Amino acid sequence: MNCSSDCAPEGGKYFNSTRKDEPISEELKEQITRAGALNPPILIDPALAFEYRVPAAGLGYWSSKRTEENPVPPRSAISPAEITKYLPTVALIDVTENENGGIELFSRLAGAEIERVFGMMSRQDLRKRLPPEIFARWQIIFRALWVAKAPLRVTSRIAYEEKSYLYIECLFAPLTNSETNSITSLVFAEFRMDS
Repeated sequence: MNCSSDCAPEGGKYFNSTRKDEPISEELKEQITRAGALNPPILIDPALAFEYRVPAAGLGYWSSKRTEENPVPPRSAISPAEITKYLPTVALIDVTENENGGIELFSRLAGAEIERVFGMMSRQDLRKRLPPEIFARWQIIFRALWVAKAPLRVTSRIAYEEKSYLYIECLFAPLTNSETNSITSLVFAEFRMDS
């Protein structure tokens, strides 16, 4: 479960994949810039320079599910029994590109810590569940994941319900699923209060 030295980011390149020597695409750079211009800003980090234990452990877990045949693991490879310690901080969110090229989000699962901050999210259409300004922020993050097709580190202060005293670091990692124009995001989140 630990993130070993194989998980080490390679400055500005994609994480440990067949694409690791490719530069970051212009479309991903655009999403990173959009996220950074928000208030509060969101840092999207494809180099995966994790500072918190939970998202780093999530990267190790996701990496353990990769194979040569499946560099992006299938959703079916994720076993809650293997990550019971982290379940309160885990989410599985389906990310679907709609006919207009927009991103739709459906939360299959959200752990207790995530719901403590963002409210009830499990089995919810997030466009209907979240306020429009928060959904718009999340669309940028999930569009970046869609474009990257690789794990991302995401950090920000919480913009939801005046909880800016909370800081979050997350792993957003792609999983394949059986739906057309869709991926599932495995999220490992850790929240900290201002010290």
